[in-house]
Amino acid sequence: MKYTKLQRRLALGGAVLLVLLYLSTLVFALIDHPLTPNFLMASVFLTVAVPVSIYGFILITRMMKK
Repeated sequence: MKYTKLQRRLALGGAVLLVLLYLSTLVFALIDHPLTPNFLMASVFLTVAVPVSIYGFILITRMMKK
């Protein structure tokens, strides 16, 4: 399967976003600040929600192409 430049750029952007989310989760776990628990929970939620959303979009676009 041949991918377009746009698809490659979006894939790279998604990978960078996930790495940043993982790093932010690690940083928030190590920082001692009153708002840290809220940031940590948001980061953990987004670490799960972003890949699930991307997978859902991929499934929907595959179904619409058929």
